Amino acid sequence: LQDCIARERASLLGAVPVMYERMLSAGLEPAKLETLRFAFSAGAALGVETIERYARLGIRLKQGYGQTETSILCCLDAADALRKAGSVGRPVAFGEVRIADERGRDVPRGSRGEIVVRGPIVMTGYWRRPEETELSRIDGWHRTGDLGVMDDEGIITLVGRLKELYISGGENVYPAEVERVLGQHPHVAEVAVVGVPDETWGEAGRAYVVAASAEFDASELLGWAGTRLARYKLPREVVVVAELPRTASGKVQK
Repeated sequence: LQDCIARERASLLGAVPVMYERMLSAGLEPAKLETLRFAFSAGAALGVETIERYARLGIRLKQGYGQTETSILCCLDAADALRKAGSVGRPVAFGEVRIADERGRDVPRGSRGEIVVRGPIVMTGYWRRPEETELSRIDGWHRTGDLGVMDDEGIITLVGRLKELYISGGENVYPAEVERVLGQHPHVAEVAVVGVPDETWGEAGRAYVVAASAEFDASELLGWAGTRLARYKLPREVVVVAELPRTASGKVQK
């Protein structure tokens, strides 16, 4: 990809997080990227460490957010790429975006809720699937199924998917939050967390980890994460895998 950027003297690059991460793993060559003036990521959460590593090389990597049903919804300004790293920015024009509870009511700023949107950027409906279209609406707003938090500046941070949420011992656990923490460990290259049935807790977390080194130790990882996460959020099991399954667009196929 870097050779292609250099050869074509590309000024804009839009890619999914795994592509940016693999360029880092292969060895980033800043000279080949000197023509870039806009680097954009979407499709999945982009790690803060990845953003910071590109920034150290003089590349402002911005994160955005959208859906097939809505097109682009948010984009982080270049000026905020580091200050708000991990966020997806403010809503774009032609789309109203809110954070709502299960009844469609606004939640307080800083509180977790579902991202809902309306406006001309939203689809008219799913083709020949009226029931599914109806379920995706609440009081005229499209339900994205994504969970987010909006701060006092109107900047949104994604915190997970409603469908991925699992309940362990009566507590809601959001895999994206757990993944963000586990992904910061130096011996973890990639991680995906899912909820699985558990006789004691109803559901419990299972972490699938791609190790970054031969020194990876699951017990050490959980001990390290235990100082950063509430006990009920800790995965009960860690499975080491060679790679995570992905869709054609680079999203982890949980």
